[in-house]
Amino acid sequence: MDMGFKNTAGGIKEQAVAMRSSSDFSVFYRCSFDAFQDTLYAHSNRLPPLPEQFVTITAQGKKDPNEKTGISIQNCEMTPLDNLTAPTYLGRPWKDYSTTVIMQSSIGGFLNPLGWAEWDQGVEPYSMLSTATQDLVLKCEYAVRGEIVSEITTRLATKTVLFRRYFTVILEIRNHLGIKGLRDTIAAGIEARDGFPADPNDIFLTDGASPGAVKVIIFIILPSQVHMMMQLLIRSENDGILCPIPQYPLYSASIALHGGTLVRYYLDEATGWGLEISELKKQLEAARQKGITVRALVVLAEENQRQIVDFCKKEGLVLLADEVYQENVFAPDKKFHSFKKICRSMGYGDNDIPLVSFQSVSKGYHGECGKRGGYMEVTGFSSQVREQFYKVASVNLCSNISGQILASLVMSPPKVGDESYDAYLSERDGILKSLARRAKTLEDAFNSLEGITCNKAEGAMYLFPRIILPNKAIKAAEEAKKAADTYYAIRLLNATGIVVVPGSGFGQVPGTWHFRCTVLPQEDKIPAIVSRLTDFHKKFMDEFRD
Repeated sequence: MDMGFKNTAGGIKEQAVAMRSSSDFSVFYRCSFDAFQDTLYAHSNRLPPLPEQFVTITAQGKKDPNEKTGISIQNCEMTPLDNLTAPTYLGRPWKDYSTTVIMQSSIGGFLNPLGWAEWDQGVEPYSMLSTATQDLVLKCEYAVRGEIVSEITTRLATKTVLFRRYFTVILEIRNHLGIKGLRDTIAAGIEARDGFPADPNDIFLTDGASPGAVKVIIFIILPSQVHMMMQLLIRSENDGILCPIPQYPLYSASIALHGGTLVRYYLDEATGWGLEISELKKQLEAARQKGITVRALVVLAEENQRQIVDFCKKEGLVLLADEVYQENVFAPDKKFHSFKKICRSMGYGDNDIPLVSFQSVSKGYHGECGKRGGYMEVTGFSSQVREQFYKVASVNLCSNISGQILASLVMSPPKVGDESYDAYLSERDGILKSLARRAKTLEDAFNSLEGITCNKAEGAMYLFPRIILPNKAIKAAEEAKKAADTYYAIRLLNATGIVVVPGSGFGQVPGTWHFRCTVLPQEDKIPAIVSRLTDFHKKFMDEFRD
């Protein structure tokens, strides 16, 4: 425990091993291993291998396959020192049999994509083994992550790789970026959508559209990604996150969870919840005067994307764009444009604007909420900052495979000429038109009720109407020790079974009250919902009329 092992003889004396164990059971905890060839862990102060030598991280061997010996490496990070040029492998078998387990570890791109070195050079092991022997050879399974995994995935025809002297490894590859072929598909979909190149190595596949000194601007992100970014951004209560009011409650919860400070700015309801750059500057300056370092800005508006991009550039912010509703646009005069497309069209290159874009299979017209899948595209970061992304992403193994596949399908739908294209187009357009009709029906219903105003629904799947409550209703809510909009929402639920979310849960201008409702109920049920809501509201207003 807490010990270092170093080979000082070096390759020139044909001594490469840093540590050899002949014990039946050994555990090395928080140790480093410094050697030339059959190393357990390459650490620091190493000399380069001699010409024609190669590097292996492990060398385990036994003559009897029944020997209960082997090497298990868990929760480790494998990185090269300086400019490592010699071929490097996870390990090589030693003697006739070998068992090595490498799991939950991060492996950099310096590793040879073959993963493991052979015993007899140039001899394929699989052809040497009889069927009976293949069934008897020892197997080990490892779940790894890191740059190398993508390369290994593309080169393996099967999950079983047999090595020299009956050395067998079953690869259960867990790539924290996601399956390479699926990331290729997503990158191609992004490029076709935006008209600008996309690199599959910039794609992180995630379970939904859930560093250091980086500052970030966030354009709504999903749970797993919100927590990841807050973990990267927040160091103490002196780090603030600028959030719009009304806001997605996950933001304030995540900020509190990670010990940061919520810095509020208000959207303009009179202009359709517009974002004013002057309001951002005002709240940013006020926070800085209080000693708060604002590291992130959550943005909901997209009409002024160019202004947001310029603001990020001027303030040195990273732009995080949630683009999960890119097809849910109801306004006929508006069209979705990704922030990446906006940045590139403004002349900003990959190195000018750090940008993270998000997509999810559980939003948009797909609505696969039971399937957790999505991606984030990371561009414009230095290699040092990207490494922080890798480390945080590597805390867990890869996202679920079905979610990865669905994410690729979302970005690569059927095309003209495909057998399923007509059915896909009919279903997609039917869903979107129905959502638009439902939103318009509810919008009109709210605007017809006393004391309620509702902005036009332009996309997504929610409405956020404002309600002016009588003073008697506000007083009754105070007596019940509840916010006035919460009081209204509970009364509505008890009387009609209709669920709305109080606006106080999202934040609102002091002295105003709102509630949020979804447009997702089946279209044939919307009229009944409107009828029950209307009857309740009239009775409520009569009961508390001033």
